[in-house]
Amino acid sequence: MRCTKLNLYLFYVWIMIFFLLSFLRWDRGADWMSYYDYFLNFTKPDEGMFFEFGYQYLSCFIRNVFNNYTILLFVQSLIIYFSFLITIRNFSLNPVFSLLIFFSIIFADIYFVRQNVAIAITFFSFNYIYKKRILVFILFVLLASSIHVTSIIFILAYPIYYLRLSRKSLFVLFICFIGSIFFIEPLLIYFSNSFDSIVSFKIARYIALAEDPAKTGANDGVTLIDLLIKGMISRFVILIAILGLLNTLRMNNKLLNGISNFYIFGCFCYFSLAPLGIAFARVVNYYEIFIILIIPYLFRTLTSKRIKLLMLIFVISYCSIRFISGYNRHPTLYSPYKSIFYK
Repeated sequence: MRCTKLNLYLFYVWIMIFFLLSFLRWDRGADWMSYYDYFLNFTKPDEGMFFEFGYQYLSCFIRNVFNNYTILLFVQSLIIYFSFLITIRNFSLNPVFSLLIFFSIIFADIYFVRQNVAIAITFFSFNYIYKKRILVFILFVLLASSIHVTSIIFILAYPIYYLRLSRKSLFVLFICFIGSIFFIEPLLIYFSNSFDSIVSFKIARYIALAEDPAKTGANDGVTLIDLLIKGMISRFVILIAILGLLNTLRMNNKLLNGISNFYIFGCFCYFSLAPLGIAFARVVNYYEIFIILIIPYLFRTLTSKRIKLLMLIFVISYCSIRFISGYNRHPTLYSPYKSIFYK
């Protein structure tokens, strides 16, 4: 993909700013205390912990060699921003615009957790789907799953990318995914009770979270139903854009078709899993992150300047709503920003 030198320059500048903010932060972001406590108290991996072995080895190695938590944040940040820099630069029509969307939906990973690191690795593995290097792709997915086991779902991305599905076929698939709601929960409960593994542990933990209304991830006054409705509406908006405005371009552009397949698959999974609990819906993030590459395509088919302006207003409004909604769920986790220089 080609873009202007100015756009690339701004892209590199903003990537560097986000990178610095992400590892220089202190006592900010979700699960800060659980990660920090593990770093302080464990010098070798512990099979009893619910952290995956890859993260445990990384944390313990840095604890033993440097004994500095900021170094651990630095390494994880390096993985995240290198992955996004390479993949956005290679595939985005407008890298700066992609960063804007990235910032609006997950704060550009400034406040990352383990799953964000795993998502970044799978996002980078897309380079090898595109190059049809399946073994390298699988290796990166396995590496990501050693950081957060939910990333194993991205192993399906290779065949999904190469599917060519009409709107009629997608509608049939959507009905199938909605119908799956009735047997997914019993299947997950059976799996969590029948096997002793990190996967079954995660499933059991997510079921427990779903059964506790206080742990839905909502802020005061926001119910699980509110989160589900907002999540479904935001996804339907982008689905309509993909299957409406971008459908002809999608069917004639292999790259757009493939990354649209990712987003569509993620949405269908969300519609079938989210009713079980918001925690289950987190697994779709590995596919929905490709929205940052899809949205810039909305401007490719437009010729009228007035319509382009309206589309720009729509996208900025969408991004603003996503940002404000995400921030309002847990404002104290993000603001005020606190760095290592003001512990």
